[in-house]
Amino acid sequence: MTKLLFILQHTALLSIFLLSTYGLGARLVKSNKSIEHLGTGFIISLKLCCGMGIFITVLQFLGILENLKLWSVSTLLCVGLCFFILELKQNIKKQTIESSLKALQHKITQHPLSTTLVLVFLIITILKALAPPNAWDEVMYHLPHAREWANAGALTINKWLRYPYFPYNFDLLYAASLVFGYDVLPHLLHASAGMVTVLGLYGLGRSLFNHNVASLAAIIFISTINGLAQTAYVELGLTMFLFFGFICVYQGYWNGNFRFVLIGMFLIGLAVGTKYQSLFYIPLLAGIVLFKERKIKNYAALTVAFLLPCSYWYIRNYILTGNPVEPLAGTIFGYYSWNEFDMQLQIADLKRVADWPPPILWLSIIPLLFLKRFSLSTKAIAFFCIYGFITWYFTSHYSRYLIPVYPFMSLFAAQGIWMALHMIHIRTKQTNFKRIYLQRFTKNQKLKYAAYPVILIALLIFMPKTLSKIQADGASRGDFLKDKIYSYHIGVFLRAHPEYRLVQIGLESDLYYLPSGTIGDVFGEGRYQNLLGLSSSQLANKIKSFGANALLISNKRGGELITSQPEFNRYFTLVNSTDYAQLYSVK
Repeated sequence: MTKLLFILQHTALLSIFLLSTYGLGARLVKSNKSIEHLGTGFIISLKLCCGMGIFITVLQFLGILENLKLWSVSTLLCVGLCFFILELKQNIKKQTIESSLKALQHKITQHPLSTTLVLVFLIITILKALAPPNAWDEVMYHLPHAREWANAGALTINKWLRYPYFPYNFDLLYAASLVFGYDVLPHLLHASAGMVTVLGLYGLGRSLFNHNVASLAAIIFISTINGLAQTAYVELGLTMFLFFGFICVYQGYWNGNFRFVLIGMFLIGLAVGTKYQSLFYIPLLAGIVLFKERKIKNYAALTVAFLLPCSYWYIRNYILTGNPVEPLAGTIFGYYSWNEFDMQLQIADLKRVADWPPPILWLSIIPLLFLKRFSLSTKAIAFFCIYGFITWYFTSHYSRYLIPVYPFMSLFAAQGIWMALHMIHIRTKQTNFKRIYLQRFTKNQKLKYAAYPVILIALLIFMPKTLSKIQADGASRGDFLKDKIYSYHIGVFLRAHPEYRLVQIGLESDLYYLPSGTIGDVFGEGRYQNLLGLSSSQLANKIKSFGANALLISNKRGGELITSQPEFNRYFTLVNSTDYAQLYSVK
């Protein structure tokens, strides 16, 4: 019962956020013939995406003004909900809601199997997102930065955390969640960005190909992001903004609707303010604008729309460090928070994790071999895929950085599967694939309704393991996290003993559960390289120079090297220990 209430509570919180963002987005996105062919689902998802963008932009200004408080975030939510109610009333008058519901019901009854499969994936993805924060990057810096902003009510620069000068647009949503005291909600916010992209991908796929390809593309994309949807990372937010941004820019220019070009620029600006990797897409965007735009005044409007949500991070960095993309490009702008060794270490780490996208996405190559058969819109998407893949290959080669291209790759992979099946049936001289399997299925009522138990069977298979990760109370949360976070129990001890100020070595992945201001990381001022080579007396003095009085070390990463020194016990006293970590006070 407790878990059910926990699930309902967080679902309600997410619903309030999505309704509010829909209301905000509806003010910006007006129905227009230039995107009507993409379907109701795409328009709804575009409004949600734009609403999230507006929400983030306002949060950014609130943070700059040091007013990222409970009252201001609550007011923003209420404003969005008021706009949603206004939009709802207008749609009721126009009878668009009734017609949309009828169209949705028709699609579900016409395509029960694909609908149930997509629904299964969505439900499982959302439930998996309800686990406590335990993924590496979210615990190391995403949530710690958000916590500092929530506590301070301002966009503080937290130098003891990794990447203090990164652009953090999407993380502002996590800060808003922590203002209310919910640290599982960021998982749902990140997952919701993926689900909004899925809805938009379905609309795009249906307009370019057909329902079956669109549904398959949605399933493929969900399967490729399933792991990320359980985290408070930013890749799904970045993907959402780039996906809708480039579609709006393209559709706006090729259908003569400058308003949608502006919306697209705003969304791409949000992406650039979310992660540095999105800067690689700027040449492609610039090429489109230069090719199509001829009016000088339009360039000014496009520049404002683009810079509004992202310029703060880069201007701040340039003023404070002399480098707009700190800590990158140190050889050009000079090193500030990092040094040359840190940069080399980061590059080496990228090479270590270099990999390829999931095998199913390689099927996207099939349609690319037959591009001449497709529409101009499809060719434009193919060009985006090729551009994104090439820049990714020659920069990071880390699959997580290719995720913004995954929606389009999923669409082409789905079309590739469809084409392959169609060719198989032609070669075996079978009747048309669609007529055999789809029309027969949709006309047979027994088969149609027999598809619905598929969702029940799938949920029964995956539900126990998924529900086991949901921790609805403090005791079960602690039991879950003690196996995920190496220093979790020491973190609990430290919350009860705030007199200890930490330097940690080898436990940067635990920082969200350690006291604020805990120093120590692979990079930056408190880099491990500067600590591990010191004698016990030098280490004690170094810790004191940071204003700290305690040392937390990992038993797995460098701990023995430190504690095995002959004079270690002369300068340090054991305070607390677990199987994975040890806490020492400095004498």
